[in-house]
This record gives sequence, structure tokens and C-alpha cells, in this order.
Amino acid sequence: MLAPPPPPLPVQVFKASVHERRGRYASPAFLVAVKTLKEGCTGQDKKELMEEAALMAHLRHDNLVELVGVCTREYPVLLVME
Repeated sequence: MLAPPPPPLPVQVFKASVHERRGRYASPAFLVAVKTLKEGCTGQDKKELMEEAALMAHLRHDNLVELVGVCTREYPVLLVME
């Protein structure tokens, strides 16, 4: 008998646009998804989100979203994906 799957992380996902600046020139904006934990999350939730980011950083495939970056300096932690 299989064990039930763990409950999903308490996350929110937002749509945003990113402007990349290189020197005086900025590239055109591109759309990204920003994933973050909801308020009241636990330390375990944050650990699992960081593990997800670490795994995504190594994955490259045409049918998978690519991790653009992770913001961890301030709360909330943000995963930015294309």
C-alpha cells in the first residue's frame, strides 16, 4: 500500500515582468512566475522551497520551466521562474 502524498506547500504564485539591465541598456521585459511562501509558513516549508529551488537549478529541458533566480536576503523568499 502506498503512503499518501505529503500536503502541498503553502505557496502563492504571481505573474511579473523582469527588465534586465546591462550597463546603460535594458533588455526588453520578459514574463516570469514568482513563487513565494504564504504568511505563517514553517521553517520546514522554507526548507522544502529551498530544496525545490536547488533541484530546479540543475534541471534543463524544453518542457520544464527554468529557474531564473532566487531571492533570499529578505522575507519572503522568492523563486523566479520563466
